[in-house]
Amino acid sequence: MTSYIMYQTLESLQQEVEELQAEKTELIKQHDAELAQIAVQQSTIKQAQTELAEHEQTERELQKANQALCRSFATNRALLNAIPDLILRLSREGKLVNYKAAKDCQMPFNPCQFLEKNLYDIFPWEVAEPAMACVKRSLSTGETQSFEYQLWCNSQFRFYEARFAVSDIDEVIVIVRDITERKQAETELIDKSNTLANFSSNLKRLHRLNTTHYQDIEYLFADYLQTGCEIFGLPTGIITKITGSSYDIRSIRSDLKSLIPYLFQDLQDTYCAVAYQQKRTITYNSLDNLSNIRQQQSSLNFKLNSYICTPIFVNGAIYGTLSFSSTKPRNSNFRTDEQEMIELMAQSIGKFIATNQMAMEQQQAEEALRESEQRFRQMAENIRQVFWMKSPQQEQMIYISPAYEEIWGRSCQSMYQNPQSFLDSVHPEDRKRAIAALKQQKQGEYDVEYRILQVGGQERWIRDRAFPICDSEGQLYRLVGIAEDITEYKLAEQKMRKALEQEKELSELKSRFVSMTSHEFRTPLATILSSTELLQHYNHKWTEQKKQVHFGRICSKVQHMTQMLDDVLFWSKIDAQKLRLHPSCLDIISFCCSLVEELQQGEGKKHNIIFQCSSQDGVRDHQLLEANCFRVIYDNSSSCANASLIPIHYESAEFTSAVAITELPQWLVCLDEKLLRHILINLLSNAIKYSPTSSTIKLEVAFEEENLIFQIQDHGIGIPSENLPHLFESFHRGDNVGNIPGTGLGLAIVKKSVDLHGGQITVNSKTGAGTTFIVKIPDSASPVALSTSGFGV
Repeated sequence: MTSYIMYQTLESLQQEVEELQAEKTELIKQHDAELAQIAVQQSTIKQAQTELAEHEQTERELQKANQALCRSFATNRALLNAIPDLILRLSREGKLVNYKAAKDCQMPFNPCQFLEKNLYDIFPWEVAEPAMACVKRSLSTGETQSFEYQLWCNSQFRFYEARFAVSDIDEVIVIVRDITERKQAETELIDKSNTLANFSSNLKRLHRLNTTHYQDIEYLFADYLQTGCEIFGLPTGIITKITGSSYDIRSIRSDLKSLIPYLFQDLQDTYCAVAYQQKRTITYNSLDNLSNIRQQQSSLNFKLNSYICTPIFVNGAIYGTLSFSSTKPRNSNFRTDEQEMIELMAQSIGKFIATNQMAMEQQQAEEALRESEQRFRQMAENIRQVFWMKSPQQEQMIYISPAYEEIWGRSCQSMYQNPQSFLDSVHPEDRKRAIAALKQQKQGEYDVEYRILQVGGQERWIRDRAFPICDSEGQLYRLVGIAEDITEYKLAEQKMRKALEQEKELSELKSRFVSMTSHEFRTPLATILSSTELLQHYNHKWTEQKKQVHFGRICSKVQHMTQMLDDVLFWSKIDAQKLRLHPSCLDIISFCCSLVEELQQGEGKKHNIIFQCSSQDGVRDHQLLEANCFRVIYDNSSSCANASLIPIHYESAEFTSAVAITELPQWLVCLDEKLLRHILINLLSNAIKYSPTSSTIKLEVAFEEENLIFQIQDHGIGIPSENLPHLFESFHRGDNVGNIPGTGLGLAIVKKSVDLHGGQITVNSKTGAGTTFIVKIPDSASPVALSTSGFGV
């Protein structure tokens, strides 16, 4: 069809060329006439210019026509070059006028050798005669003609197609194409169609076999063998069973008298040995030339000449073979579809055998299961643990032992109705964890401990485990588990754990105490010993002032050791849980002033301590005669520390006033004075100990939202961030304390004392920038009375 379109295109292009040539001739004639007219009528310059412009326009049109003609020729040449087939120009008489050689196409002759020769000189008569007839019909009718033929080329026959189209009055164009591959494909397609039709028909027979219900497997074997003999056109069909090296004929359809059912032979003496060993289908069209096989059949009374055999697989293992044969040779080879058909038949037989075996095994398994269930129930109903069995979806409780009623105090029927009902008895604190663990039952990772509350409110500990049960194919079949009461074990475990923890803590405390005492007591004892020996030897030589210096050292070290012993004894009370809270009415301002004064005159005499007290409660402000804040500053600039009261300005929306304090107010609170002293003394002592000389230490007391708040701030060495989590542990000290003495018990005592008050303690510290401790006592210990005596405005 493509060649025909190209022929039509060539004819159209030739007509366009002829029309353009005629138009060119006409234009030339017209141009000559116009020139003659211009020569005659040169009356005005304007008329000449007009004619000249027309002439130039004509020239441009001629150039365009020439360009179009050239493009047309180029296009036609490109089209001809693109055609891969052989193109011939033939005259009316059948002579070869011109040609274009074929590309990638095998031709039986070279057209160059046959120019100006007749078709009868080029082709055989049986090809030349129909070719001439096509030339004549094409010239007479103007229609495209075609015919197919074959020629001997390169040691084989090849098929060609020739198409004839008119190219001139007495000429035709012939396109010759090699269609050998197409013819071969058509032949193969026809063969495959026939094969597919036979295969489809055989599949229908096989479908009938697969959908037929057989009461006995022997009927199935007989039907398959009869159908197979009809399909393959062979008289003998055999189904065998192979066990080890033994060959057993299970079923047979044949007129050979030497073949009978249940005939046993050695496998190596049979035709099917190769199929069994190689586990594939084998075929023989003629066994005349296979002497080794014929020798193997020496024990048989017949000789086969055509044979097809395939193994029968049952559950992945070879059960036996299916074969069809004849004593006569076969005219043609066994086709691929015939091999596929016998394999499909063997697969179907194998499935039926597997199903039959499975049914027998299932029957035996059911009997064994009934016996196993009976033994299982006898065991499960006589153990103290709860044995349970669920479906994989956990929607059905298949079995639960009677021990459930004894441990949970609920009926087994409730579990059969709702397998998740046991969760109703789980302790509220453990329920969420128990529910989350249920997801692990299918993975075999379910081993969880939880508490349950029995109907009477008694708490019991349960250990629940689950195990997935899979079938032979690895699919989850059941979930089984066992739940046991481990309450007694838990109680014993808790006692043992507590004893171990106490023993460990005691051991650590002993170790820390020995380390602390050996380190912290050695230095002051050495100082005391040194000063005592000096006083003993130089008492008569020293002045009284120098003696007092050494006496002061001895007193200072004795006080330091006394304080350490007090801390250790106090901590021992806390550790033995013998410390109790004894709250009493306390004037907090007077108490704090007394502590500050005591420290300022003792270990804090080289520091500036500021005590500030404030209240943000509007009612108390009014009771304090509209003054809500004052502070006491101890200045050690002179040899004697002096206290000065500094008024703090109070501002409100209505007025601003200053309060002159002539006497400290009384703020009465209900606290344990002894514990509070431990809290403040330890925090202030640490602030003094770890701060540089002459630095400022601030103690603030405030009432905020019914809470009493103490804030101790210093500008000392600070606490490293990695030490903050262990800050309140006994005998723990910061990494940056260096040689500064201490027991590591002070903050532990503070924390325990705050906890006994039901309060909180927080710390904000930065290394090298100082530390701030905030102690908050709850409203149960907030001021109970206020006295404003001694205030004046």
